[in-house]
Amino acid sequence: LVRKYNPTRRTAAIGDGGNDVSMIQASHCGLGIVGKEGKHAALAADFSLEQFSHCKSLILWHGRNSYLRSATLAQFIFHRGLIISFIQAVFSSIFYFASVPIYTGWLMVGYT
Repeated sequence: LVRKYNPTRRTAAIGDGGNDVSMIQASHCGLGIVGKEGKHAALAADFSLEQFSHCKSLILWHGRNSYLRSATLAQFIFHRGLIISFIQAVFSSIFYFASVPIYTGWLMVGYT
C-alpha cells in the first residue's frame, strides 16, 4: 500500500517464512531471517539475518547514518548562506554601501 499511494517513499520488509517472500521482493530493501520455517525468506531477501535481535542494530545504524547525512546537509546550507551574506556585506562596505549586488540574478538562481 505504501508503494502504491506514495511511490517516493522507501520501504523495507522483514520476514522469516515462505509466506513473506512476495512482500520482501516487493519492497525496496528486504530483510530475511533464517527461522523455524526455513530459509525461503532469507534467500529472497537483500540482506539475511540469523535472529530478529539483529534487526535492532541494523535499523539503528542506518537511522543514525540517515540522520547524520541530513544534519550535514542542513549545516552546509546554513553556512553557505552565511558565507554569501558576509561576502555581500564586505563588497557593499567597500563601495560605500551602494546598492550594487555582487551576485547577479542568474548566479543566485544557480546558488539555490
